[in-house]
Amino acid sequence: MHPIIKLISYNISWVLVVPTLVILFRHNHLKKELKVAAVFVGIGIFFEILSRIIAHIYKTNLPMLHLYTILEFCLIAWFYHIFFDGFFNHKTVPILILSFVGFAIINITFIQSLFEFNTYPRGLESLLITGLAILAFYKMLQELEYTRLDKSPIFWINSGFLIYFAGSLFLFLMGNLLLSKDRQLSLIAWTIHAFLFGFMQIFIAIGLWHSPRR
Repeated sequence: MHPIIKLISYNISWVLVVPTLVILFRHNHLKKELKVAAVFVGIGIFFEILSRIIAHIYKTNLPMLHLYTILEFCLIAWFYHIFFDGFFNHKTVPILILSFVGFAIINITFIQSLFEFNTYPRGLESLLITGLAILAFYKMLQELEYTRLDKSPIFWINSGFLIYFAGSLFLFLMGNLLLSKDRQLSLIAWTIHAFLFGFMQIFIAIGLWHSPRR
């Protein structure tokens, strides 16, 4: 692997600075669902710092991933819940959230320990969010509210979620196998994941930047 690509992938979390700066400049103009996206970025920064500290002390931060997965799904699902607003049964997304949290807790308790990569919740999360993202595009096409998609905050943020979770689905499902079997393949896979994460954060930043001025 090229040294520059390897260096970027190892330090991709710095891309979180981009949406953070946008949030600081545009926080007074964020609509309800965009505020949820801003909280998602904030939670990501908090867990990134905390996981690095824990990994330095205990040599692993996998327990943090289990908690982060739950919070990540809840925030993104709530973002879509606000956006859909009456597009279908308003109880659907809350039920998805409760079901996912229950499944994640069952997984920790009976299936995968806190010190294993949580492949099942991460895989399920990717499937659900990919489905919600596709449904969001369908809603945008049905309602035809957006004459300029490139100026739509939802378009950019939704695209970021779709690219990241659809692109990472296989990696999340095969996480433990990749970590234990083939170091080179694992390195390539997680490098791809790092770039997908970077694209998602940049797309979120663009979306937040296009939040309508009041």
